[in-house]
Amino acid sequence: MHPIIHIGPVSIYTYTLTGLLGIFFGILVAVYSDPKDKPIRSDIFYCSLYAMIGGLAGGKILYIITILRKIVEDPSILKYTLSSGMVFYGGLIGGIVGGYLYTRQYKVDFFKMADSITLGLPVGHIFGRLGCFAAGCCYGKPYDGIFAVIYPKESLSAPAGIPLHPVQIYEAVYNVFVFIVLLILKRRSKEGKGLVLWTYLLLYGIGRFYMETLRYDAERGFLWIFSTSQWISIFSIITGITGMIFILSKKRAREESK
Repeated sequence: MHPIIHIGPVSIYTYTLTGLLGIFFGILVAVYSDPKDKPIRSDIFYCSLYAMIGGLAGGKILYIITILRKIVEDPSILKYTLSSGMVFYGGLIGGIVGGYLYTRQYKVDFFKMADSITLGLPVGHIFGRLGCFAAGCCYGKPYDGIFAVIYPKESLSAPAGIPLHPVQIYEAVYNVFVFIVLLILKRRSKEGKGLVLWTYLLLYGIGRFYMETLRYDAERGFLWIFSTSQWISIFSIITGITGMIFILSKKRAREESK
């Protein structure tokens, strides 16, 4: 992960730059993607900031948990760990907590905020995965096919000189698909608040569970036959389905009461 911009003594790395771009465009999409949200755009913006802070904290905490054994064996790597590495699911959980705290503090509807902010998640994640690709982290299994990528010896994470699945690019493309689905759903749906959030948890959970089967980095952490992220994906899928069923059941109850 080499610096690409030098400003005096400061070096901006590819991973950092894509992360900042992801935050910027993610919040921009969350605030302005749906014209119906115009009356509450200020709340969406500030709630997004709360979610961002919670997301950064959650992503770092889960990353440390996944490599805790390595830290115990060699405490010196903790310094490097604090300045690099994030786990998206930790960020997602932390972001939800941060956003919820904002809605409690300022007494605004959590699910209305969640539906708008969720639109920005796949957009930010696209930039994040491009950063992973540039840095060589979250790399894929050995694969000698048409889309294979070979990292140079300077790579700090991915094994050098071996054709690998560009799984980071796969996930970035999948996030484009998720964003399009969520945007259409947000603008057209009248089924109830929370539907965008539940749909995202379902779609991303499915995609991430599969992407994990193509990954090769040991930092993911494993529990029995699944990686840490696959277990969280299962929970995400179940949560998404449960939330969607709840919304649809409320719609049916309203129709029957008419």
